[in-house]
Amino acid sequence: MNKQRILEAIRSSVDYLLPNQCLLCKQTSSALICPHCAADLPSIKHACSICCLPLQTKAKFCRECLAGSHNFDRARCAFSYEKSVSELIHQFKSRANVPLGLWLSEQLSQQLDSRLIDAVVAVPQHWRRRLQRGFNQSEIIAGHLAKKHRLAELKLFKCHSHRQQKQLKRQQRLSTEGKNYQLKLQPQPGLRLALVDDVLTTGATANELSKQLKQAGCDYVEVWTLARTPKSSGRP
Repeated sequence: MNKQRILEAIRSSVDYLLPNQCLLCKQTSSALICPHCAADLPSIKHACSICCLPLQTKAKFCRECLAGSHNFDRARCAFSYEKSVSELIHQFKSRANVPLGLWLSEQLSQQLDSRLIDAVVAVPQHWRRRLQRGFNQSEIIAGHLAKKHRLAELKLFKCHSHRQQKQLKRQQRLSTEGKNYQLKLQPQPGLRLALVDDVLTTGATANELSKQLKQAGCDYVEVWTLARTPKSSGRP
């Protein structure tokens, strides 16, 4: 972690221990996110039962899931990826605000039913990206969820590419994922796992990792993320 990252992490920790204003509305608050802003964060009121895509109708599944497009069994996401949530996740990742990441992780934790899950697996990060950022945000989230739900935490994958997925268009993501990740350890057959990441967008990463896990003998794979990107958002 470089000097700037260290300073940002120290500042974030001090703000967490002695907060004096809400990170969103900037009003005086003893919490990272004041109760009013926390209540206003965009929840997902109705979503696809498989991929958690926010739906405008009362349909049970989205078109992609009706077509059998996903390799994972189910996704659970705390929020819809809209402006306020996008801002918070950006602060967590880009400003090394780990206390905020733990707060977001707790909001996800409160919405999960982990009875079907044996262990969590964080989506891996290329070592160059980790060196640049100082941490893997998915591991921060996974570690919190593992502790809260008393689950094992497994590190099964390695990442070959350091190019950020948000720089790629949808078709590029879908076509390159198989080259980006590789199992470095074989999981025990029959495991039921939860893949953990910050945002579920196209589902390309989750699909590729789920595919590899099931080919290795896993019975069931869920995807747990802080947020789910709506179809109408501008993200690729």
